[in-house]
Amino acid sequence: MELGRWIMNLAPELPLWINGRLDIALALGVGFHGGEDYPDLPPLCPISRPLHRVEQLQGRTNADQLLISPVFKVPGKSKPLGIAGLHEIINNMPPWRGKLLALGGINYKNVAELQHHRLDGVALIRGIWDSDDPSDMVGQLRSAWVSS
Repeated sequence: MELGRWIMNLAPELPLWINGRLDIALALGVGFHGGEDYPDLPPLCPISRPLHRVEQLQGRTNADQLLISPVFKVPGKSKPLGIAGLHEIINNMPPWRGKLLALGGINYKNVAELQHHRLDGVALIRGIWDSDDPSDMVGQLRSAWVSS
C-alpha cells in the first residue's frame, strides 16, 4: 500500500496498475493486472490482462486493457514477439473496446518503432523501475512516442 501511494504521489498523471493483488488495487482505487492464470474477473475495478496470442482473447472479455507482450527480449519471459509479431497480433484482433498497450523491453530508443493505429501506447516496468530518474524516463518516452 505504501509503495502504491508513493508511486501515485510521484506520478499522479500516470495510471497505476497493481499486479496480482486485487485487494490492494481496490483499496488504492487503481487498476488491477491479472496475470496469465487469472480467470476472467467481474468489473470490480479497471482490469488489465496479458495477451501473448490472439487466441487468449476469449479469456479476457472483461479486461479494460490488454498488454501485448513481450515485444522485445525481457529476462524470464517467453520469446519476444518483435515489432512484426506485435503488429500481427493487433491486425488479427477483432474490434476491442479497451486499450491495447505494448509491453516488454520498451524504452525511449525503440518506442517510436511500435506505432500502430490501434495501439494506444506502451507500458513499462523495468524501464522505469531501473531508471535513475523515472520522471525523466517518462518524459523521454512521451517525446519519442509523440514525435513518431
